[in-house]
Amino acid sequence: MVGRNIGLEDFKNRRLFQNDVVGQFSIQEFFLNVNRTLHKSYDSMLDIRENIARFIMEALENLKSKESVIVFGPGSCNDIPLDLLAKNFSQITLVDIDIISAQKAIERLDISLRSKVLLKQMDISGLGKLFTRIQDLSNINASASEIESALKSYECESIELLPDINKEYDLSISSCVATQLTTPFFTHILKDKYINESTYKIITSIARKAAFNHCYLVRKHTKDTGFSIITTDIFEWGHVRNNPVSLAIALPSLPEILSFHEFIEEFLKKYSDYMLAGSTILFDIGTFFNNIVARGWYWEIENTIQSYRLYIVIGALLQPKLR
Repeated sequence: MVGRNIGLEDFKNRRLFQNDVVGQFSIQEFFLNVNRTLHKSYDSMLDIRENIARFIMEALENLKSKESVIVFGPGSCNDIPLDLLAKNFSQITLVDIDIISAQKAIERLDISLRSKVLLKQMDISGLGKLFTRIQDLSNINASASEIESALKSYECESIELLPDINKEYDLSISSCVATQLTTPFFTHILKDKYINESTYKIITSIARKAAFNHCYLVRKHTKDTGFSIITTDIFEWGHVRNNPVSLAIALPSLPEILSFHEFIEEFLKKYSDYMLAGSTILFDIGTFFNNIVARGWYWEIENTIQSYRLYIVIGALLQPKLR
């Protein structure tokens, strides 16, 4: 996680749920509620779907086998062109803790294509056990030091907590999953009294570890001869008052091709003052993948009198490094 420290009050205020209901949801219910909120964003995610589709078509041109594809954390598939996958692959596997939203995405497909899609309910973050632990401690009003101790425990066992899907796929896709690995996870379950500079730093460390683990998970389930597509929304701009003219128009064009590291280095220097919040950065992606092509684009998710939200997104078509 990177970016200007926007203050703990803003960190608290960016929750989806009010403080009086924090801690009442199971991990499945939490992500179901998140996806219900995002379900309304299908139209606003057209740019991401189109860019994912472009990466998919480039992968199809080079894949030796088009038997199978896996999508990690698809939710309602707002950013995944599921119909394109169903028309070009024999089997599509959707892996998510929230299979209710994924099932609704399948129902948007033509009936003749639905049988190609397999749902697997799994916690791809490896954070489910920690979620429950924090939830239990929060509900009994444990001390801040107990919360911090529980958060720190993740570092020691995180890899072992990842699911084993027991299969490799020709194409693997992870679209904007890294952003959701930790930040909303803990800001929406921790009560206000537990959110301080110390816990914020620990969560930042967890975010880095979770991002590494996610790259590991995607690589583990991709064939050596296959490809991976990963996107992540890196930066977010927001103005609550004095709604500006579209920043997507005002900001300079993003280069067509950059590596993840080039992208991060260039735009962190230029735009750090604009950032409302940082996101989980996949610094370790080069450990597991060779970059084929990477692209950045702006995603204007909201532009109203009350609120303006613009994300910068980077996506890449990647070739797995040999084990």
